[in-house]
Parts: sequence; C-alpha cells; structure tokens
Amino acid sequence: MGAGGGAIGSTLVWRPDAAGTTRAFTTVDWCDPGQGGVAVADSFRLDGGRVRGLAHHRQRFLASAAINGPGELERATAFWEDALAALRTIVAADPEHPALFPRLERRERGEFRLLVRPSPPIVTGDGLAAITVATATHDPRRVPLVKGPDLERLAALRTQAQLAGADEAVIVDARGRLVEGAYSSLLIARDGRLAVIGQPAPRIPSVTERLVRDAARTHGLAVDEARPTVAELARTSLWVLSALHGARAVERWVDGPVLVRDGERDAWLRHTLANAATAL
Repeated sequence: MGAGGGAIGSTLVWRPDAAGTTRAFTTVDWCDPGQGGVAVADSFRLDGGRVRGLAHHRQRFLASAAINGPGELERATAFWEDALAALRTIVAADPEHPALFPRLERRERGEFRLLVRPSPPIVTGDGLAAITVATATHDPRRVPLVKGPDLERLAALRTQAQLAGADEAVIVDARGRLVEGAYSSLLIARDGRLAVIGQPAPRIPSVTERLVRDAARTHGLAVDEARPTVAELARTSLWVLSALHGARAVERWVDGPVLVRDGERDAWLRHTLANAATAL
C-alpha cells in the first residue's frame, strides 16, 4: 500500500506516479502549508468492512474534484480507487479493528490525501440517538455546494452550538428558513409526510439523505421538498442525517420550537440505513 504502512491515525499522501500499485501512498506526519487548504473532501463510516452509500460518496467527490481543472477527474478517479484499495488492505490486516471514519481529500494545490481516522463514538442500540440542536449564529460557508473548503468554519460553528448545550448547529437563511446542519442534512415529518430542504437552498448534496429518499421511493413513500422557518417546525418531527451517525432524532431545539418524536419513522430510518451498508 505504501512506504508508511497506513496505520490507523496516519495521513497518507497519494503518489500519482505510482497510481494503481502498492506504492501509491506515502505516510507523512506533517501538513505541508504549501498545499493550501482543503478544496474537496469526503468521509464515510467504515465498520466491519461495510459502508453506506459508497457509490454516492464517490460520485460527489469526483464531481467536485473535476471542477478544479483539466485532467482532475482522471486524477481524482485514480486517487479514489487507490484510497479504497488502501482501506481494504487495512481492513484485511485486522478484520476486528475498530470502525474507521476515513477522509479523502484534494488540497488546493492539487495534492490528494487519505486520512485514516478512527471513527468518533456513535450511539448504537435498538433506537435512534436523540440530540439537541440550536440555530446557528451565522452562516460561515463560502463554498456551500462543495464539501471541503468550509469544514473548519463549520466545525467552529458547531462548537458554538455545543457551548449552548446543543449537539448540532442548524444554518438558516436571512428569512429564518432552514438550510442544513453544520455537518448534516435535515429530514422533516409533518402532516403525515416526509420532507427534505428544497431548492434553492444552497447546500451540499447529502449521501445519507439520498439513501433515505431512494428507500422511500422503493416503499412508495412520498418525500416532499420544503423551506420551513424554524418557528414553522412547532409540533413536527425532525432528524439530522450524516454519514457518521446515519439518522438522529432531534428531541429539543435550544430556544426554539417544541418538537415531537415519531417512533415509527425512527424505526424505519434505523432499519433503512442499517440495510444500506455494503462491502467496501
């Protein structure tokens, strides 16, 4: 896989000249400031050698990388395939290893990296995790349609929400209408129907949301698009969706509307996303 071995917690830099070989990555223990910030990134939870929505993650990453110039789609595709091969090697070496949350990224100056990160802890069990959200103090995003460039700013936004007693910050527009969470998309249930945040809200295409919508279509369930304000969520059910946690039910909104849990849909979401995982 590479000179550095790719241990959990390591950063692997891709070598285009060795693409498709066992020498495609070199382990580094430093961050080269000359490569600039993150231009494109994607992450997914890898547990027991299985991932949810891997093809959709690939599609999103390649589409964003391709806008960086001629030849970038081909380079990004080769990197993605080498990164998956590296992760398969890590899993094969220790099938009982803890879950991972790897990040694949393209830096602003063109370097590709694979961060072999352990997964943060998540709630497991029979039901969905219940969380608290808060309205974000502002919208820090500069590239709202691409995952990567705003990650640090969104992390700071979520930290602010955590200081207010919340688990996630929800970004709203100038009219108070929902857009997305700092690291999540939003799913609403009201009047007996599911809804996601509709256009023209500028937000990152959500892989987990796409899995939920695909499953709903398969089961003949309608999923509307809506642009509610925070106040209009009173007495509705709300979930935050992410690649790390899957679906989490929002139990409380700090200084916001009273929300209600929907146990039947909690169970459906948990079952749907559990069944969406496929082999890496």
